[in-house]
Amino acid sequence: MSARQAQADQVAIVTRATRGALIQNVDALITRARGIPLLLRFADCVPILFCDAKRNAIGIAHAGWRGTVAKIATKTLRAMRASFGTNPRDVIASIGPAIGPCCYAVGEDVAAQARAAFPDAGVLIKQANGATHFDLWEANAWQLREQGVAQIEIARICTAEYTDDFYSHRGEKGKAGRFGAVIAIA
Repeated sequence: MSARQAQADQVAIVTRATRGALIQNVDALITRARGIPLLLRFADCVPILFCDAKRNAIGIAHAGWRGTVAKIATKTLRAMRASFGTNPRDVIASIGPAIGPCCYAVGEDVAAQARAAFPDAGVLIKQANGATHFDLWEANAWQLREQGVAQIEIARICTAEYTDDFYSHRGEKGKAGRFGAVIAIA
């Protein structure tokens, strides 16, 4: 199961009836259906995988800067709670390889939105040269912690630094493919 991603905050529930369809304009997928892998594609944006073993539910989110400030991680957890009864304390979340705070310089427009979305999270890092870097890993982990998720694994692998292993839109100056992240219930 895949989606045409929108750099936004919409979550789709995947069922046997929607299996195989390309869902339009969503950046997160959730399901309780066995044997239906959920797939999203990335090139610097943050892959977030969710597993609720108690409710046998999973999810995957694509968090670029827009999705991060729109709180796609929070919205994915809320959708899992509303649809499947997921308790965030039962969720194991993984934050996969993405552009790291070392390489993600942003302009004042993005920094202002990050400040508004995460006023106390410390996700903006001022560099000695005056540039502002946005820590997408921490911004998404902060959302998960705020919702009550305690089990969070962060890969801390910067896609812009490891372009031999991962695609990076910034690191490859816009000429990058996409790598996939997949989660499924066996």
